[in-house]
Amino acid sequence: MISRRGIGGRSVGVIVVAAALALLAAGCGDGDTSATAPSTSAAPATTAATVTSTTAAPVTSTTSPVAARPTVVDEVLMGGSEVDRYTYELTFPKLQGLADAAVQDTVNAELRANARAAADEFAVAVKEFPPPPAGLADQRSGLTGTYEVARLDDGLASFRVRQSRFFAGAAHPGAVLITYNYDLRTGKRLALADLFTAGSPYLAKLTELSRQLLAAQPGFSDLQSFVQPGTEPTTENFDGWTLTDQDLVIFFDEYQVAPYAMGMPHVSIPYGSLRLLLDPAGPLATYN
Repeated sequence: MISRRGIGGRSVGVIVVAAALALLAAGCGDGDTSATAPSTSAAPATTAATVTSTTAAPVTSTTSPVAARPTVVDEVLMGGSEVDRYTYELTFPKLQGLADAAVQDTVNAELRANARAAADEFAVAVKEFPPPPAGLADQRSGLTGTYEVARLDDGLASFRVRQSRFFAGAAHPGAVLITYNYDLRTGKRLALADLFTAGSPYLAKLTELSRQLLAAQPGFSDLQSFVQPGTEPTTENFDGWTLTDQDLVIFFDEYQVAPYAMGMPHVSIPYGSLRLLLDPAGPLATYN
């Protein structure tokens, strides 16, 4: 199953299907301004997945002067099935220009493998989802994916990949955000714990700061029943995160800290608020 950390880890496929089943039974749901149902026009015949690369995407800048920077291009995985009436189109980042070709290949291979795994999981979920009512028989299921670059320099790469799944007959799509953070010296995909001194109470600090920052956002004053369990100091609650030049950005799943209509909220925590907990030999100490 696919999680925000990719292959392995927390499963989202079962959650999406379960939520969509409930919505199908109810026949209604909240609106979603960030994802829409796929077109009901005819889908292409069953095709093998194809991968293409396009032009370089913009990246954030940093203050450290270097002779050259890595960049990214779009890589796209496309396919579908006429028999099972679904299509998928996943756009994800592909590193280029990194000085260490082996590290670059390692990162790109993982990003590509996780996109492939997401498409395979969706194909299985489509077959398990009940057929749409007669009045919606022309609807088709669809999986789409886009990405944004949070940070890219000679030392760190941080990406957020958003995937939207729609099952024919469901009231609305469901989205998941998968985050990727890499140390470009080694090609290692960073875990949140890698940023902090071993044994430090970093999860408790993230809980404290996240609750403060969410409370300051509009609409959260009456959402303690969501916020309290959704920000408990567990690795699972904080497994969606990216890095910028100045902040650790924490993303929360749909329904984690707010109702569906509020999407996937996030908080930006300045590194200065975490300085006593950050590993002095870790990636942020090296590159910030």
